[in-house]
Amino acid sequence: MDVVVATDGACLGNPGPAGWAWVREDGAWRSGALARSTNNVGELLAVLDALREHARVPRLELLVDSQYVINTYTKWMDGHRRRGWKTSSGSPTKNADILQDLIDVRDARKAAGLPPATLTWVRGHDGHVLNEWADDRASAAARVAGARDGEVWGSDEGELLDVDAAPAGARPAQARPGASSRATASSGRTGKATGASSTRKPSRDGFGNQTDLGKVLGATAVEVGRMLEAAGLRDPGTREPTERALADGLAKAAKLRDGTPYYRWHTDRAAAALRGD
Repeated sequence: MDVVVATDGACLGNPGPAGWAWVREDGAWRSGALARSTNNVGELLAVLDALREHARVPRLELLVDSQYVINTYTKWMDGHRRRGWKTSSGSPTKNADILQDLIDVRDARKAAGLPPATLTWVRGHDGHVLNEWADDRASAAARVAGARDGEVWGSDEGELLDVDAAPAGARPAQARPGASSRATASSGRTGKATGASSTRKPSRDGFGNQTDLGKVLGATAVEVGRMLEAAGLRDPGTREPTERALADGLAKAAKLRDGTPYYRWHTDRAAAALRGD
């Protein structure tokens, strides 16, 4: 199945205390702190850690709000290496150690017979829920970076994020209802512009998250959540499918690798139920 992950970096002062984070569409996440670094380093490390953590995922899409990172990964880093880690003007390449690690993890995917990861640009601070969560985690790491340099936190310690709702204080997207907040996509290999992956299949058995269900209905994940609750298919307190939804095959229980339970929706059946088909 496809996996979508948002990445982000944050820095207080640039250079200054910094953080990085990635958040997956099922609520899993990870972030890290740097006592003194730059925003670009945070952005690069978020992508690097996301690629490493999902090294065995066949179809991986990273949502990135940094054009610098996308251009570095898709266009520039191989040239820097060919020139002996020099820029085209001959000055030393910044963050060369991270770029070498990115090349290694990219080439490892190819050696394993996996397709390249796709990097998709999204506008930062524009209401994209996964991007807002990644920014929230990266900013939190930056705020404690001086005292906790080098530490890493994540959902493997038990906390899944509610990715169907933006974190506290996030500014809502200025877009028409149901419109996607994604922007232009950029291929992880060539940088070629493509459309956002609206035809992405949630899984082979038809189950996906509320974002996938929203693509069928032409609505955002938050709007889908409200529709499910209005139809009596999702509990507004726990945000889990009701017994009726599970019994009717509109949803099913699943587990993350660490055994943490979560739920998936059958996109076609649930959409039909919400439309009254």
